[in-house]
Amino acid sequence: MNNNKRNFLLGLVFWFLAFFFGYTFKKEGGLMAIQPKKNNSFINNENEVTQRLKELDKQFAKKANKDTNVFAKKTYGTYESAAVLSAIGNQENPRPEVIGFHQTNEATKYEGRDSVAFYTSNKGTNPTVVVNSGIIQYSPLSVHVIGITVANFNKILPGMLIDTYHTPNRYTSIVDHIDVSTQTIFIKDGWYEVKEGGSKIAVIPPNGAGFDVNRITKIWGINNNVYLRKGESTEAGIAEEIGLFNEAGADLSGIDVVNFKAQSNFGIKVRKAKSAPSGFVYGYYAMDSGISFMSEATNEDQNFLRSEVKGDVHKGFLVHANGTQSKLRLKAAIFVNGNVKFSSESQRVFILNKTVEELFRIPSPKGKSGELIFLMNVGTATSIIRINNDDGSIVSGKGNPSFNLSPNSSAVLISDGNSWYQQNFNNTIVKSGTPNVAPQFIGQEYLDATNKKVYKAFGTSSTSDWVVLN
Repeated sequence: MNNNKRNFLLGLVFWFLAFFFGYTFKKEGGLMAIQPKKNNSFINNENEVTQRLKELDKQFAKKANKDTNVFAKKTYGTYESAAVLSAIGNQENPRPEVIGFHQTNEATKYEGRDSVAFYTSNKGTNPTVVVNSGIIQYSPLSVHVIGITVANFNKILPGMLIDTYHTPNRYTSIVDHIDVSTQTIFIKDGWYEVKEGGSKIAVIPPNGAGFDVNRITKIWGINNNVYLRKGESTEAGIAEEIGLFNEAGADLSGIDVVNFKAQSNFGIKVRKAKSAPSGFVYGYYAMDSGISFMSEATNEDQNFLRSEVKGDVHKGFLVHANGTQSKLRLKAAIFVNGNVKFSSESQRVFILNKTVEELFRIPSPKGKSGELIFLMNVGTATSIIRINNDDGSIVSGKGNPSFNLSPNSSAVLISDGNSWYQQNFNNTIVKSGTPNVAPQFIGQEYLDATNKKVYKAFGTSSTSDWVVLN
């Protein structure tokens, strides 16, 4: 029988003796001594037995909680009674701020009656000890203060960090123990200079500079960590899961980030550690949501969305609450001789800079209803535009499945899900001599650069549909 089981059974026996037969217990020399109470008599009062059984149940419940690591509690009221479990850092008189009414009439200002299962709080604080005067002497494994009485010196604890005030680089170490009578702090394994890349060799800081002990530069409410290491059989992990069961159809949210005082930087921040080789595949993911992202603004000029490139907002863009944005930019690519096909489905602007007439394939319009692509011919040769794998059609003024894009002309195509339709088509043909091809659409222009003649298309059947204007 292990010690835990033995102690539990002994405790059970002691409780029965104490409650039902009136014995008391005390330790003498490491042994438990049993002695009867004065005026001891067998308990025959039914109410008293019932009361002591209830107390015994409470003790068993406490024991069960310890064995199962379950903290069960009925919450009520405010502060600590309204929270099952609390973790509070850096407060002299810690109390969980659940509801937090100081006076009864304050309950009229807040309609909520809250209950919290797990409450956490952490507050910023000053260093335990600050020394910036007196005679300060450093040695390989200590620092000694002479000439002043250091406040709170006796509150220094083993494990606290100590940082000096040397410039340009300070020194740091970890407290091992202290000697209050001589005001000496002994450190674990030496002083190390704080610099970029760190330092591995211990040194002795120059005398005279001050220091502080237990400086806290950043506080956390909760810090969750999950480790999936190579060679282990665990296949997945979640740092924190928030399960919502809203059968009542009430106001239920997963995360509610509230800013109480002044302005904070980020409500939720997703980033990678400096030492990490890469970040996230998805910084934010929403599945089957009515609205995946919502922003509510008090005025229409507030920023709704902002992007930066390496800290430069000018390389990114801004979107305001009213829908206006700082820039509109589509993914573009330049295609020269020999490039006869688009290189990515995400491309929306195709800049053709060719010196020979050749075919150029654009993406299929299938399944892209409402999408647009832009074609620009900045070269000296005509490009024959056709859909990749002939998967779909191009509807132009002439109704052909392809069309010619002349130099110094452009076209905008919009998909209906099956075909590309030309919109705001501008395809002026510039050549030498009279027109030798049929117009592509009514209204098209042809410029005879040699004879300085302008032709206008009044049909699309043959070259006779070109009419000279001058």
